[in-house]
Amino acid sequence: MHTGELWQEYNKNGEPLMNGGRPSELGNHAEGRAPYGGAIIWLYRFTEDSVEFLFQKRSMGVDRFPGKWDASVGGHVNYGETFAEAGERELSEELGVRDLNKDDLELILAFKGDIAFYNMFAADYTNHEENFSFDDGEVETVKWVPLKDYEEFRKTYGKEPLAKDDITSGIFTKYFQKKLKAHGNLDK
Repeated sequence: MHTGELWQEYNKNGEPLMNGGRPSELGNHAEGRAPYGGAIIWLYRFTEDSVEFLFQKRSMGVDRFPGKWDASVGGHVNYGETFAEAGERELSEELGVRDLNKDDLELILAFKGDIAFYNMFAADYTNHEENFSFDDGEVETVKWVPLKDYEEFRKTYGKEPLAKDDITSGIFTKYFQKKLKAHGNLDK
């Protein structure tokens, strides 16, 4: 989280409120405030016989879930941004990825959590050079995990919300099993 940002808030139907935004200093659980928006991005790459997902290990310097593994990228939607624009910005800020843009993000799932609306995206990173940089200090390192190991890795090493999110994870897994089949790969 960066101080001084204004987060986009939404009404109960998920429509953006043009209210000037929520100051990031109020945090995720600002009492009496409308839900905010969050973008989650999974980078994936096809291998000879599978698909792998990029997990990020959160820096020990972050205030929430330090040292825990998380989705490739995630962050708040800033005021006036779309979820995809937030995803593109977060890819650049957290991983230094500048060769993907919002049009490269495939929407997997849109859902409402307890305090926010989320869009989960995936982006194919198969033919991209890995020049990851962790300039904003939120990420310590990254790791590619094959689909066959995804569930165990998520449950064992993931930050609390990710580790316990069996419903979203099940949708995610089914989505990529179909992608693998369409791509002609079989996960071993």
